[in-house]
Amino acid sequence: MPAGLIHHTVARAGRGVRHAGFTLIELLIAIAIVGILSAVAIPSYFTYIQRANRADAKAVLMDATQFMQRFYSLHNGYNRQRDGQTPVELPDSLKKSPRNGAALYHISLSHVDATSYTLQARPVDRNDPCGTLTLNSTGQRGITERPAKSGMTAESCWR
Repeated sequence: MPAGLIHHTVARAGRGVRHAGFTLIELLIAIAIVGILSAVAIPSYFTYIQRANRADAKAVLMDATQFMQRFYSLHNGYNRQRDGQTPVELPDSLKKSPRNGAALYHISLSHVDATSYTLQARPVDRNDPCGTLTLNSTGQRGITERPAKSGMTAESCWR
């Protein structure tokens, strides 16, 4: 019986013993194929998850923009309410992305005055290739604080 054969024996009446199973080489080839497929699929899967999380953060930024426009309509400015004392603050539902569960992005106002504002979505995971997404009162989309050598542009991150 060969040492490299993983098998079981089957005794048949009148025919003797038959060996059935996989050789060690066949098992190693199957494991290598699974390893190669995993090496390709897992990074692609994580990239997909990052893009989906980024899309959710962009949606929350757009909702925060709508909030700021409604605030401006009601208070004649982006920074303070009509009383001139109470500063603008995003509602709790617009301070993180996703809205339910653990925060993957923190949404905040990075700059606000009477006539303009800038919103930002800062990722909790600092390895996000796009870094912090920004959106200002004129609709200009940008990125800041991205990791070195990420090679991502604002256009590709906002696509």
